[in-house]
Amino acid sequence: MPWGTTIDLTLDEFPGVIFTWASEKVMATDNGTTQDLFWGMPVWNVILADLNGDGLPELCATNGFGSGIYSQLILVHDYANGQQYVLHDRMAFDYALLLENGRLIVTQTKSYLQLKSGALPGSGEVIGSGSLAVIDGELVVFGIDRTRPIIDPQPTAQTTYEPWMSSWRPLSDLPAEYSLFEARTSNTIVVIDADGVYNQHMVDIFYREVASGSAAVMRVVQSTREGDALITDIQYDGEVFTVTHDNTRDMFAAQEDRLITSRTYKYLVQFNRPQSSSTPSTASDAPAVFYLSNEENIYITNPDGRIMLIEDLWWIPPPSDTAVNVGSE
Repeated sequence: MPWGTTIDLTLDEFPGVIFTWASEKVMATDNGTTQDLFWGMPVWNVILADLNGDGLPELCATNGFGSGIYSQLILVHDYANGQQYVLHDRMAFDYALLLENGRLIVTQTKSYLQLKSGALPGSGEVIGSGSLAVIDGELVVFGIDRTRPIIDPQPTAQTTYEPWMSSWRPLSDLPAEYSLFEARTSNTIVVIDADGVYNQHMVDIFYREVASGSAAVMRVVQSTREGDALITDIQYDGEVFTVTHDNTRDMFAAQEDRLITSRTYKYLVQFNRPQSSSTPSTASDAPAVFYLSNEENIYITNPDGRIMLIEDLWWIPPPSDTAVNVGSE
């Protein structure tokens, strides 16, 4: 891989085009105009192979992606047709390309998030290998089982915080490499990502305790676009909600902004809104959104009639049963 430099390549199949591989991207220059074909963090390798049978090579690469939740994926760029294909099973498997006796091989390992702490992406034992082809406009993988492992076990009849509260660790004590995968498998931490909400039962416990006036706590882990973990503790002492937010793992935030901050709120407010309007609704089938606020009324009406939420609200995940007895707007 060209750390700190670049590698140029010309191909007879694409006269006048110069392909440039840098550690973070691959570019193409045609008649003096350069365009970025794809990016990586980094682009570990680039291999030429004709995957669609048109007689022209595609650029096949092993790409890194993300930082807090780093993964390895396969990217195939069809320069001739301006198409791009991705093999990606984030948080389940990592993939890599290699040449074996002149044949393009894709290898599959467990996601490094499932390995021991400190493991590197792609460093686990190879659990599958196969080949790639582009068929009818889709990237097809042969010889590899892509069935995702079950990492969200159904909870037992857990209705209270014990016994896991005895092992609760403050945000400042969590390791720097704390990941969404670790949170998802905990059965006690609420995780919100592109696949949905994990450990919803902990959200429901939180709302039930608050509705009864009892102390409650909920830890929520979300991801930045780049895959870094954002962790929030929401605590209720029977009177006031305290939100402690940790974005110290956000590698794309400015260094001075990577902090653990706290703020307090007086009210948990349910806000009902219709599917296609910004006007508040009390209809039972309207999707409910829940906010923490220091004002009981969390929206204002502009002179033009538009409804706007006030500032300084904190969104929290909703319960599975929106009939929980909390304030509503």
